[in-house]
Amino acid sequence: MGYTSYSNFKRDLRHAVVSSAGESYSTFWELQQKRLSVNLESGSSRFAGVLFEGEALFRNLNNPHFFAQLEAGIEAILSAKRVFVLGLRTSKPFALNLEYLLKHHMDNVYQLSDESEFMIETIARMKQQDLVIVFAVRPIIKKTGEMVRLCHKLGIPVMLITTGNQDQHPLTSLSRVVISAGEIDSLLSCVPLILINELLAHESGRRLEGQAKQDFQRLERILEENNLTIWEQ
Repeated sequence: MGYTSYSNFKRDLRHAVVSSAGESYSTFWELQQKRLSVNLESGSSRFAGVLFEGEALFRNLNNPHFFAQLEAGIEAILSAKRVFVLGLRTSKPFALNLEYLLKHHMDNVYQLSDESEFMIETIARMKQQDLVIVFAVRPIIKKTGEMVRLCHKLGIPVMLITTGNQDQHPLTSLSRVVISAGEIDSLLSCVPLILINELLAHESGRRLEGQAKQDFQRLERILEENNLTIWEQ
């Protein structure tokens, strides 16, 4: 077809779609909205259309390659001395979410996203037994790339969580583990990343079930003894 790379072909294809939509990305967005609003069957609602999009996303992730990526990610999390989570700009909510989920059963999880001023100092003090989980969803800001390159140079393992074609991601070659939700042709772009977080947290928690159960029992005892919870009568 005369293209030197698949990414160039995809770029021209997207521009062609936008052009046919009225040479406007806002018009392209409107077409996406109309696609979601099409009734799936007589009497169905827009909500049903959105749920159908979600079901399609889940089906696309139901494959051995994605499961192998998750397994590698879980092993990296459980074998790390400390786990640091980083997500900047549009990737920050996913980093905060994963930290919250992992801290239910792990006490060695730390958030890097809020340390923008002293991030370099924190990375400089890391050990090669630690792990940095990086969310890098396009558009990727330069600072994310700079921190990943620094980790790579210092020999600190990086787990990259992203979307799209991982072979074309600029940080794939610098990451020891890569988990990608693949190409997302949907307005529900956040759903696959939240699902990845839930799967990582659920399975790591299951494998730490013994210790996690003891920690929860101790927490419940402290809350009860100090009257720190409100129970409905």
